[in-house]
This record gives sequence, structure tokens and C-alpha cells, in this order.
Amino acid sequence: MTTEPSTPISYNEMIRADNLKFALRKALVTYALAHGIKPAMRHFACARGTARTWLRRYQARGNEGLEDLSRAPKHCPHKTPPEVEARVVAQRKKTPGFGAQRLVMEFDLPLGKGAAHRILKQNGLVRARRRRHQRKNDLRAVKAAYKPFTRFQMDTKHLNDLPAYWPQMQALNLPRFQYTIRELSTGAHFLAYADDLSKTYATLTARRFLDHLKASGADTAQVVLQTDLGTEFDGDTVHYREGGFHRTIADAPHRAGHRFNPPSCPNANADVESAHATIEAEFFDAETFRSRGDFFGKITTYQHWFNLARKNRSRGWRSPADILREKAPSLSPKIFLLPPIALETLLPASRSPPPSGGQHVPGSPEKSRAKPPRRGGGWDCGLRVLDYVFLSCPPVWFLRVPRGFAREYLLVLFCCVMGNIMRNSSIAGDFEAEEERGAGGEGGKGADGQGFCAAAVVNAGDFDGRRRAGSPVLQIAGNLDGVGQVEVIRPPREG
Repeated sequence: MTTEPSTPISYNEMIRADNLKFALRKALVTYALAHGIKPAMRHFACARGTARTWLRRYQARGNEGLEDLSRAPKHCPHKTPPEVEARVVAQRKKTPGFGAQRLVMEFDLPLGKGAAHRILKQNGLVRARRRRHQRKNDLRAVKAAYKPFTRFQMDTKHLNDLPAYWPQMQALNLPRFQYTIRELSTGAHFLAYADDLSKTYATLTARRFLDHLKASGADTAQVVLQTDLGTEFDGDTVHYREGGFHRTIADAPHRAGHRFNPPSCPNANADVESAHATIEAEFFDAETFRSRGDFFGKITTYQHWFNLARKNRSRGWRSPADILREKAPSLSPKIFLLPPIALETLLPASRSPPPSGGQHVPGSPEKSRAKPPRRGGGWDCGLRVLDYVFLSCPPVWFLRVPRGFAREYLLVLFCCVMGNIMRNSSIAGDFEAEEERGAGGEGGKGADGQGFCAAAVVNAGDFDGRRRAGSPVLQIAGNLDGVGQVEVIRPPREG
């Protein structure tokens, strides 16, 4: 006579089972198949109908028959219709930055925000919130007490790291950086764009915005503009100079204030940072562009909609225009109508855009016109220095370098260094008379009268990453006796 086990399912099977109910039912069915329904009923201490039910379900559907059946009613009169669910999903995909409540409000959807959130969650359209390990101070009450258009935050945003925008930026030559000014009382924002991150463009953005406030009737003497310690905001400047970012704000005619974020205060610029996150989700992740003009048309429409019509949840579901009407009815809503602009269009016609990554600040237009632009850049000046040095007296270190690639490499390296040192230097004027002479132009002879054999030709316009029209060509040559020569070959001048 066989001895039956004392427990229906072993301890090891219980602790290893992901679904204990399924494991127990599977053991019941397995035992019933081997010994019958009545022995299984006695062994598992259950009713005969229970053992028969699970055995029949297993025989009909396999392991799926051992799972719990749905307890949902066959018919639910108040369930959201499928066509409404489809509308919620479609609108969410068109505007990925809108939450459930904003979708219901903006598109007049015939359902509650709870039902809309459930539909979004069932379709995997809810973004997981990042966990905040440190609770930040809630400054909404403090910002709400500010007088409209007196307190602002300014920051920049890199656009070349946005997945949906980057391919269009590369193909259509769209702006790479966004300059944002956020008004703290109403929540309005004002945008400008450029292809470089520089102090020049930050200064132009602040000057244009303050001029607009003054023309709209706001008192710029009460304005305080807060920024971080970035170099584009004079964060690394000890002595502020005229025409720089800080002096442009503080000096006449605006007499506004400029403050830096306090140290060790991570949420000091939180308002403008949250504006960047909103713009990215609602605009850059949702829009496609056909051209650069189409981009500026759409961002202008978005900014006007944001400032005049979009309701802000953190400000009691009121738009910036609604808040301005309540707090400062004397100010015209036209103050919101400063459109986004390409900052390159604000540069003087006689100046070119600043180099990428630079922090150059142009002087006043009067000073720029009084001082004529210097012909040639750092490369041209460096080449003129080499014209003089290598023709009159080849350096000792150069004569000792073996002829071949090493000498050519050192010569190019020296030319790069000299070109950067002499860029915009006053010494460049001493070599203006040497420009037309050229190096080695009369026969190309060395110190011993022997001929030269050309070794390499390099376009000087390629070393700074951009091929400039009319850039000089550096021809490196060497003879058998170890004397080198640099020859500057300039293309014909246009016009």
C-alpha cells in the first residue's frame, strides 16, 4: 500500500512559485490525472466539484485554464466609448507634453480627467516621474506676490541634444541655442535663438527685451534680471566693461538690476528651467518643420499662445494674460507680443557673427565704424610673420629637424600657434607692408642658392574648422641642405 504525502504541495515548490494559486491548481490537476478525481479530492481536502472543474479547464485550455478568469461584467453602461478613447490617445500623441487634465480642457473631451489618465496609462502614454531625493522649497507664493514685469530669470538652452529636433536642425540649418527670459509673476516667457552660445547674443537678447519693456510702458528701473554664473552672463568677469552683459542692463537708459543666483541654491533658476522642460515637451517633441522660416513662424505662434491663452496649473489655471489683467490692468497685453527672433539679424552689418564658443562682446556701432576692420585674420598675420622669419633667418631649431614629414609638421604647428597669438594683435600692423611682397616670390631660392622641392600644400582656412573664402594657401618646402621656406599663395581678390 502506497503512502500519500502529508502536504498537497512541497515547501520548495511553494517558495519557488511566482503564483501560488497556479502552482496549487497544477498540483491538483496532476494528482487527479494520475490517481483520479476522488483521491485528489481527499488528498487536497477540497470538494469533488472543485477538482473536477480545474481538471476540465486544464484538459480544455492547458495551463491557461488554471489562471483566474476575469470578473469584469459582460456589459458596463458607463464605460468610455472606444471612439472617445481613440480621441484621447490621438490627441496625446499629437501633444505629448499635455497631461490628462489639460487634454480634457484644451480639446473639450467628453470624459473626466481620471478616465483620461486611466486611458493614457493603459496605452503606455504616461511618463514616469523621476524620483526626487531632495525636497525643494516651494516658492510659488513668493513669486505670486511680485509685481508683474519686475522680476525675471534668464537662461540658455542647448537644442542640439533634443532627439526629435536634431535631425531637422542638421537638415534645415535651424537654430542650435535658445535664449529664454521668464517672467516670474505671470509665468510668461520670451524667446530668442542663435547658432552660437556667446556673450554677444546674451547681451543682444537682454537689450532687445529691455527696449521692448520701456516701449510698452513698463518701468525698467524696477526690473531685476537674474541669471546663473555662466560666462555668457558675465559670470566670470571681475571688472564689467561698457557694452558687456552686466553694464548693458545696469547702465542708462534702462537702469535695471542684474543679480546672480546665490551659491549652493539648486532651485534658484527653477522657473526658467521648468519653462525649458515645458517648451521641449509641448513644442520641440511635437512639431516638424519645412524650413528655417517655418520654424520661426511656429515658435512665434507657440509663444503667443503660451503667453495669451495657455492656462497654467501652478497659477490656478490662469494664463499669463489673465494674471496681468488682474494685477496690473494699466499694462497693455501687447507687452506679450515680442516675437522670437534670430539674434544674428541684430548684429551690425559690418560685423560677422562671433566664432562658435566665443564670448566676444562687440563695442558700440560708433566705435566699430570709427575703427576700420583689419584685413586678414590670425592666420594671415601668422603667415606674414613666417614670411619674414623663415626667409631672412631660418631658426636654429628648424635647421636641426630632419627633412621630411617631421619638419613639415613642426612648421604647420608653428604657423598655427603664431596665427592664434597674433590674432587681433597690434603687431599685425607692422607686417601690412610685407603682405604684397610674399615669401620666396623671386625664384624661390634658399640661403645657399639651391632650388626648393615642394613638400606639402595646406589650406590655412581649414585649420579652424571652417573653409573661409579667399583664405591663403600655405606651401611648405624644403631643400637638401635643411633650409625651409614658407610661401603664401593668395587667391585673386574679388571685385
